[in-house]
Amino acid sequence: MSEKKKILIVDDDSRITDLLSDFCGDHGYEVKTLNDSRQVVSTAMAWRPDLITLDLEMPERTGLEVLQEIRGNPETHSLPV
Repeated sequence: MSEKKKILIVDDDSRITDLLSDFCGDHGYEVKTLNDSRQVVSTAMAWRPDLITLDLEMPERTGLEVLQEIRGNPETHSLPV
């Protein structure tokens, strides 16, 4: 049996992360959600998702700032976002 693909969903609105998590989970994906943009890179390094969905407008840091950090890190630079 093949391993489930993993999706990291990042959005400051828990209603959005809950909705996307339910949808992706119902379609066979393993899902982890974050509502704090400051934890994305460390979570991605530890959990190794196959895909990250990233909200662009978040209060702590924008999605573009997080994306720059993802791309600037050798361990996460090639993750699809």
